[in-house]
Amino acid sequence: MESTEFDAGIYSGTYAGEGGAAAAPGGGAWGGGGGAGRLLLNTQEDGLMREVRLLADAQRNGQPAQIRDGIQRVNEALERVGAGRNQVTPRRPRGFVEKFRQGNWRFANYRERGAGRPSRSEIKAARAQWLAHPFPRSGPVDLRNPGVVEPGMRLRYRGAQKDQVKDLMENTLPDEYGYFANMRDRMREARTWFEEQGPFMYRKPLGFGGLGLTMQFTHVSPDGSEPSRDLVLKVGLGSWDAVDIREEERNAKIVARAAHCIQMINPVDLGMPAKEVFKFEEPEGLDSDDESDSGDDNVSVASKDGNPIISRRFLMENMPSLLAEKQETHNEYIRNMNEQREHRERIKSEEMTRKRIGGARERIYDPNEWQLYHKDYIVMELCENGDLASFLGRLNDKQVTVPNRVLWHFWLCLVKSCIAMQYPVKKFHARRREKAETEDALVSATEALNLQGQGGSAQPSTQPSTQPSTQPTREGKVRGDELFEYVPPQRRRWAGTNLVHFDIDPKNIFVGPLDVERGDDHEHSLVPRLKLADFGCARKIRPQKRNAYYEERRRFAKDGYFAPEQFTVEWDFLELRDEMGPELAETQVAGRYGSPTNVWGVALVLWQLITRCYAPSPPIPSQDLTTPLHYCTDILDDPKYDWVDPELKTILMECMRHDPAQRPPLDQLLAQAEQGVQKENGDEADGVIRDFINEMVCRRNRVSFDFLTIPG
Repeated sequence: MESTEFDAGIYSGTYAGEGGAAAAPGGGAWGGGGGAGRLLLNTQEDGLMREVRLLADAQRNGQPAQIRDGIQRVNEALERVGAGRNQVTPRRPRGFVEKFRQGNWRFANYRERGAGRPSRSEIKAARAQWLAHPFPRSGPVDLRNPGVVEPGMRLRYRGAQKDQVKDLMENTLPDEYGYFANMRDRMREARTWFEEQGPFMYRKPLGFGGLGLTMQFTHVSPDGSEPSRDLVLKVGLGSWDAVDIREEERNAKIVARAAHCIQMINPVDLGMPAKEVFKFEEPEGLDSDDESDSGDDNVSVASKDGNPIISRRFLMENMPSLLAEKQETHNEYIRNMNEQREHRERIKSEEMTRKRIGGARERIYDPNEWQLYHKDYIVMELCENGDLASFLGRLNDKQVTVPNRVLWHFWLCLVKSCIAMQYPVKKFHARRREKAETEDALVSATEALNLQGQGGSAQPSTQPSTQPSTQPTREGKVRGDELFEYVPPQRRRWAGTNLVHFDIDPKNIFVGPLDVERGDDHEHSLVPRLKLADFGCARKIRPQKRNAYYEERRRFAKDGYFAPEQFTVEWDFLELRDEMGPELAETQVAGRYGSPTNVWGVALVLWQLITRCYAPSPPIPSQDLTTPLHYCTDILDDPKYDWVDPELKTILMECMRHDPAQRPPLDQLLAQAEQGVQKENGDEADGVIRDFINEMVCRRNRVSFDFLTIPG
């Protein structure tokens, strides 16, 4: 017999006195979580109390049928109240579905009003808001709905950067929680350690950010047989054990020897010990080998042998046991690695205790085996001409525009940096296996100036050289150890790496020196080379992965620099409930990261060089229904940008299209850029460009061009 016993009093007592306990705090840039959510919860609680009173009456009157119905209604009311409290209780998202919904809400605010990244406390407080965001959204997809921002806030001129490093070292930054004090300690610790590793002279701190801090050093040859060499040391912010530094090092190795990417320096070349391989790496939980891998699915959907790539949906529907087996193997690997990491952390704690008490406690472990004193760091080349963010600040300070010839040269550099990520030179360059040419075959601009100052001739020698020829070809230009990027033939593009940077912005693009070589094609004799840096957020993107794989990478960017693949409203129309599902592997735009994502990034950088503004936030979609949707409306429509080469503006418009598949491929962009740098402009003669470069770009290292003879 079904029981009719039910203690209505406990429910009456539990809910009667909790009026506002679950209300989410309001305020903040993102608003609060109370309001409508709290009102709905009050209504649900009132309904529960009403059902409890009816049930109590039925119990007093001895009405079994009403008691059974009342128990069911009370339980249903309890579920509604529980769900309502879950919405208004301040709490960060838990699980894949909540993270997905919170992401949709966050990017809706970004699209509609240019809102920045919410803090953890703001996400908690706004829980009711992001749970109330449509999931999934219904109706037609409106991609051309412009955001609403205050006048003058979307396009803001980029002024000179504040010297935060100086403020950091002079202790003038507000530091309520000791963050900057810890950073200064970390910088002093890294400096002391690095100076002990060899003949390194500390110069100055260079910068700090979310993934690390950098300092400039000079390596001095002990016997004076080699010239001194300026370099950059980068370490993690928190400790020597820095997963972000290891990630950046792995990605930097992919673009090693690329002429338009910042290069790492092997510590062995500086007289330091070789770096050990870290054995306790944090495993990538979202990137198992449970799906077929492919190089560049933007170029081809076929593997090397021409067979189509097996989709994740096909595997889930037809071979679920195989997929589950591979996933379990990967999960077992993750569990084992995490156990080792946890054991290592316990040993590290034991080692710290041992050091604190003076080593009196006997070791029962080998510190070398557990890599207790492992240090993550990167040594990189230094570009003394600074980054493009500083260059933009100087442009606005002097109210100067960038000559079209310089824009074309910079655009060629940016395109080649994209090629380096898609088709790494160590894998595709025609001369990658040749030994690096000796410095005797190269004459830098600085060396030429030195010769000139000593009364020597700085003209390239006409004597035959015994060194390998430096005469560039389209597929084989070499300068020293650096290989210049090119797009391989179609038959080889399937092996592309599909490395997506996710952090392309002017602060991460540096201005290198001018190149003057014997037999050179003068590509960078007049305009210096740009180099892409900071690969800490970069990831190799693979096709046919689970939903969580693509959703996680949606957040990889700075505010204002998200690509349509990340911010599009099309995410809102997806009902993603299974993190292992195949839906995001089948989309056209949402989560479709790849080489076109890099193309969007470099186009946005050149857009800033033209407008001298910060990246537009929110991005404004085009309204012309006869052309593909793009986000390059300002320089196309505003007459004040009529001075820009129309062909270059058209290229940028195409690169900033909404659909990644509609952005130009790399081979087309390379051909256009190579033709663009050959254009002549009567108002931009060589002398004008030289003066601009000396005044605005190479201010720290002014170069005399008198010894150069440049064709045309």
